[in-house]
Amino acid sequence: MPIHGLPWAVVSHDDTSAHLRLDSPPCAAWPWHLQADMRLRLSAHALQFEVSLTHLGAGEMPAGIGFHPYFLHHEKARLRYQAGRRWPADADCLAHGSEPLPRSDSYDEAKPLPPGTMTDYLSEWGGVLDLELPQGELLQLQTDAVLSHLVVHRPPQPLYLCLEPVSHVADGFNLAARGVPGTGAVLLPSGGVLRGQMTISLSDRRF
Repeated sequence: MPIHGLPWAVVSHDDTSAHLRLDSPPCAAWPWHLQADMRLRLSAHALQFEVSLTHLGAGEMPAGIGFHPYFLHHEKARLRYQAGRRWPADADCLAHGSEPLPRSDSYDEAKPLPPGTMTDYLSEWGGVLDLELPQGELLQLQTDAVLSHLVVHRPPQPLYLCLEPVSHVADGFNLAARGVPGTGAVLLPSGGVLRGQMTISLSDRRF
């Protein structure tokens, strides 16, 4: 499960951009030296994120990146994205394999989410997601190919909606070690870099 709260330093910033860095030496919990950089750029109607992960130690390091944007949830909001596979998860929120996404559960056409809590792990997705808001605005999320997996999560109390593009499925490294394909697991060589981008834009569909 994730650990939150590692300290990032501000390398530079101005009115429309920021560069953050995390330097994490080897420790008992993570025996590899890594450096993570995040760059944010703000324009009139969009926010662009770039994250990179560099392996500064020896040997190979398991590596993954992703983003965790979440938004106020609206029952009448409509979601649209394309995905080929779904990864069912157990009670610990760990995937145990994948299956073709049934047509009935696809969001190729915009539609509201079903009621109740949900956590969908998806792969083979198109890198573009639209969230049509009931007030008429369109929120669009776009990523590059390295963020090949998508998490759609809504908690039991549907106050917010998480739309998370990531490089690999939850427990992807253990699955890959067992020979499961398509997990997105990456082993970075010494000096290797894993990099991905996401852009969130907002437009008024009424114009």
